Amino acid sequence: MLFCGAFTLRYLMETIFAFPSIALLMAVCFNLAFQLGSPVQNPEKLYRALRLMELLAVCCTVLVFTSFVHIPWLAQLFPKPGVHHPLRTLDPIYS
Repeated sequence: MLFCGAFTLRYLMETIFAFPSIALLMAVCFNLAFQLGSPVQNPEKLYRALRLMELLAVCCTVLVFTSFVHIPWLAQLFPKPGVHHPLRTLDPIYS
């Protein structure tokens, strides 16, 4: 998840709105794993877990929507830092 957050802030900041639905999907899957005879223990039966499939559809919808929508004020909220060249600040020749 750490690298997913780094990718989000670097390339598609709008997908940050998808993280709550992804976290909920992971929590429901984790909850299903502890039930006796759960579909998580047999992955070919995952389609029978209706709540999990509904949340998966919501996650996919949110990710597709945020991939194509640009939110300009989000770039001001999370500014991208410029390229930092430490040698250029220390050496008077390059500054």
